Amino acid sequence: MALDWEKMFKRYVIDDARTPQFIRVSKLSRTQAHYEILFYALLVVPVCIMLGVASLSGKLPHGDAPMVAMYALAVGWATIVFAWSKNQIAATFSATMPLALLLYFVLFGFPLKMSGPDSVIVVAIVSAWAAYNWRIVMLAAAYPGMIDRPDSPVAKPRRRHPEFLEQDDNKDP
Repeated sequence: MALDWEKMFKRYVIDDARTPQFIRVSKLSRTQAHYEILFYALLVVPVCIMLGVASLSGKLPHGDAPMVAMYALAVGWATIVFAWSKNQIAATFSATMPLALLLYFVLFGFPLKMSGPDSVIVVAIVSAWAAYNWRIVMLAAAYPGMIDRPDSPVAKPRRRHPEFLEQDDNKDP
């Protein structure tokens, strides 16, 4: 039995319905927008929790500042609310996290262990995150008017490989 790796990769990784990050917001269906928001929340919430806990440790340049932890955890909570209710205000608040990180780097600088190239990479990643958050804000604004068009991609149910199903059906008792 041979597996068609290309077909399986496209089905589970590059699926137009479940990974629509490269489709313009104006062309997204409601289902695609839902999956993108879910993907966004799964990435942002753990980062916010880690930043919130790390900021309470007292080993960061700002020392022990509970307001930084409260902000990070509030952004995590707003992201959960956004993923659940598709609220535009929660989306906008959760989109402020990379801007706050850039402001943090300006005010407190980078840790001493992080030299030139490392800090450039971190700023580039956080800047890319900020650019992607603009897409999330636009997605939140467009979500109430989105519909599932008949020609939009539909998420296929995740199931076992069809050859396995045929083998189960043909078994002799």
